[in-house]
Amino acid sequence: MRIFVSMGAWISLVSLVVKFAGGGWVGMWLWSLGTLPWVFDATYILEVIYRFARSFFASRKDKKKLTEWHSIEHMPLMFDIDYMYHLNNAKYNRKIEFARTQFMLDSGMYHVLKALKFKGGLGCVAVRFRRELKPFQRFTIRTRLAGWGEKSLYLEHRIVTLVEGNDPSGTLVEFTNAHAVSHYKISKRRALKAEQIVKAMDPDLVDSMPEGRVRAVSMLLQGFTDFEEASSNELKSRGPVDEIRCDRHNSTTRGDRGSPHRRTRKSRKS
Repeated sequence: MRIFVSMGAWISLVSLVVKFAGGGWVGMWLWSLGTLPWVFDATYILEVIYRFARSFFASRKDKKKLTEWHSIEHMPLMFDIDYMYHLNNAKYNRKIEFARTQFMLDSGMYHVLKALKFKGGLGCVAVRFRRELKPFQRFTIRTRLAGWGEKSLYLEHRIVTLVEGNDPSGTLVEFTNAHAVSHYKISKRRALKAEQIVKAMDPDLVDSMPEGRVRAVSMLLQGFTDFEEASSNELKSRGPVDEIRCDRHNSTTRGDRGSPHRRTRKSRKS
């Protein structure tokens, strides 16, 4: 069963269809390899369009606060599955990106960022996997604001499914299959602060939070920021020479006359 849900199987299946339709082997493989990635990415484009359309037609009365859970429903489709017959690890980030988009739209943060001329991007995403997701298994991604720093916005994500609890009655309870944190960084060239964004949306939240380098809504944020700081210090302490060994690169780009390949060619001529 697993072979039919792998990407290689998809390519082989389409290729056989084209072959039996009268296409040559060369044209068949070029066609399948060239068009299938576009088919897969089309689902991403359609998903984003759907998220914007859903937000546009949604009732403003249902608007939630930043610290409340914003939910979207999803399931692993055939092109999300790897050879282990479960949702591929890389696809979790793709699903979480849809959840971030919906959160930005539903909470109104997208329009606030646009009005404040936000410049920045995603600085880090950390995902902890707890239990696999099978093909077509429905799950919910819950997203909320986890906190903010001077130039940072943090979002918390929980991918949950319904499972039978320990109760003999068989009551369904939520289980968190994966837990993640996203970090948006505001460009240092902008005078905009993260607190301005939050205050424009929920002034009471800013006033209720204690002062600090990172004003956290979720306890999860402390360990996440410690990891980011440790990673930054580690890479800065190593320096560019330790990160990239330039000896081999320099010898090839300079066209070193003393290279063994050149000596070999000269010796052959002599």
